[in-house]
Amino acid sequence: HNASPAGVFYGMFMPMFVALALFLRGQKLWRLAAVAGIVLLAGGVLFTYSRQSYFLAIFAVVVLFLRRSIILTVAIGAVLMSLSGYLPDSVTQRVEETKQVNKAGDEEVDESTSARWEIWAEALNMTAHNPLGVGLNRFKGELHNYGVHKNLDAHNFYVLTLAEAGPQGLITLLFLFYSCWRLGGFLRANAPPDDSETKALALGFSVMTVCMMMGGIYGSPHFEGSVMAPYWAMAGLLERYVLLKKKHSQAKRSE
Repeated sequence: HNASPAGVFYGMFMPMFVALALFLRGQKLWRLAAVAGIVLLAGGVLFTYSRQSYFLAIFAVVVLFLRRSIILTVAIGAVLMSLSGYLPDSVTQRVEETKQVNKAGDEEVDESTSARWEIWAEALNMTAHNPLGVGLNRFKGELHNYGVHKNLDAHNFYVLTLAEAGPQGLITLLFLFYSCWRLGGFLRANAPPDDSETKALALGFSVMTVCMMMGGIYGSPHFEGSVMAPYWAMAGLLERYVLLKKKHSQAKRSE
């Protein structure tokens, strides 16, 4: 139940732990705790059976490892590839379901993926008939008027926003996400150069924000308080934390 939103949540927070494990200096216990967090999140990601969460977790790990060292990234990638055969069969089967071979011998995507594409096409038809949107929380009830599906989620937060709130709603959403990305840049730029903890948190939050935005491509988790509330709390805490660190660093230099 709610495996897809849970997968997005785990994928979003994975970079925070990976960044601490890779970039935190002089605090071995906290780095070990971060590694333990990575293991726990990886287990959660695996058993959501959500292909989107698999992608988010792998994306976060690859980006941060590349930031740390290309050679280390290649080495870790080789190790993980060699261990892929030890994954539970249910996990590998879930990935293999993305593409199937029909009775004619032709390769095609699975029913879950093709249904999403059909719903997106119907959502665009809905938008064409309602340029300003059908209204918030009305997508499921209106969907049957524009295709064969009914009472289903859009499985794409951007498509959902466009259909319900129109282009102005989508532009507002994209501006909000852009502001979150700018916040990540602010955190990285203002982290004290000699403070590895702040730099690790800032870098982790930046990748976390990208994962949060990508989490809306194959689902609609952004109205889930259990998914997004911790992200907004993290954004506020880190913004204040970096400002206090910057103020403290400036005070020390002026003494």
